[in-house]
Amino acid sequence: MLGTLLNLAGPDVATFIVSDHGFHPDQMRSRELPNEPAGPAEEHRPFGVLVASGPGIRQDERIHGASLLDVTPTILQLFGPGLGKDMDGKPLLGAFEHPAEPRYIELG
Repeated sequence: MLGTLLNLAGPDVATFIVSDHGFHPDQMRSRELPNEPAGPAEEHRPFGVLVASGPGIRQDERIHGASLLDVTPTILQLFGPGLGKDMDGKPLLGAFEHPAEPRYIELG
């Protein structure tokens, strides 16, 4: 299904598919959740998915150690407006065919 979506978007479209977490779909999934506001988070795993495709993005590259906080800086790096100096996260430069030094902008 992912391949079909990327083919439909075409090679000239930058596409990002992001999942911030997963869950255990098998016997490891909790049968009951704690009765507290953060209870649903108990069944989630800390691993997510990031798929990027399009112009300037390396094909068939695996990026390790990425965080959900790195998604926005990566997109800003790709499209060029610059990153806020106060942003958490970092651009995933290994995802780019021709990585450039990040450009930071002053905020406020």
